[in-house]
Amino acid sequence: MKRFLPIILLLIISLAWGASFSVRFEALKAYSDTQVALFQIFGAGIFFLPLMWKTAKKLSRENFPILFLSGFLGNVLTSVFYALAQSRTDVSVTSILSALGPIVVFIEGILIYKQRFSLSALLALLLGLLGVCILIFGDSIAFNIDPFSLSFQESLSFQNTSLLGIFYVLMAVIAGSSNIVLIGYAMPKLSGTEIATITFMIFGPIAFVFLLGTNFSSALESEAFAHSSWMLVLLAFITFIGTVGFNELIKRSSPLLASLSTYLILFIGVAMGVFLTGSEFEWKHFWSIICIFIGVYWINKPQVSNS
Repeated sequence: MKRFLPIILLLIISLAWGASFSVRFEALKAYSDTQVALFQIFGAGIFFLPLMWKTAKKLSRENFPILFLSGFLGNVLTSVFYALAQSRTDVSVTSILSALGPIVVFIEGILIYKQRFSLSALLALLLGLLGVCILIFGDSIAFNIDPFSLSFQESLSFQNTSLLGIFYVLMAVIAGSSNIVLIGYAMPKLSGTEIATITFMIFGPIAFVFLLGTNFSSALESEAFAHSSWMLVLLAFITFIGTVGFNELIKRSSPLLASLSTYLILFIGVAMGVFLTGSEFEWKHFWSIICIFIGVYWINKPQVSNS
């Protein structure tokens, strides 16, 4: 059972974060991007309250700086940048660009922490990225469309998307991936749940103070106020579940395996489209799923010793 626990955690956090893009998009119908980001941090902190009393004893003068940095990267910057991005980009663009996370983890692990990665890990990353490319370019590949033609360029264009929005997504990916590497390599004495609890204990009250300073008049006057409010609560719960699962996955497996959840988020988006909206299941979906799961298996496969 312990061998399959990383895979189970991977599926749970992929479901959570996969849904977060759409939930955040709905919350933005009434609330500003700043309010959504701040409530995401504060609301998730409320769900962590039952764990804080016991976990607070693990906070010390020695580990406070690195825990503060982890919370700032993984909670504050990612929440703020994704909220800023989703008011300027389509959900599909945000989720697709988020698949760049494993590449950032791969590079940072080598450059900063001098980690050695096997050939199978590199191939797994490339397979996952191939799955993403199939999702994006699959139709063009299937019909041999000229990449310089107008029809191909139109197929890659997204409405309601700006370059600034894409920049915010990339910044969120870099911040989140940096936190993955930090948790995986720099905090060996704390569990994933303890790290998540302490970081939200630090930043939850700060987010609440800043949230009180925002103007809620536009949100209260919006027709989507009730709906967006429920979406904010759901987003906070998703953040709680996703953060705990994500941190535990990093601790129980590897930062690289945890980062591969960004590929599964794309798969879940396709599956939800097929089963909930009746979207047609195409050949590119099948092949992208095959690439993604082979990549996940290779990363999680135990190394066989020759000795």
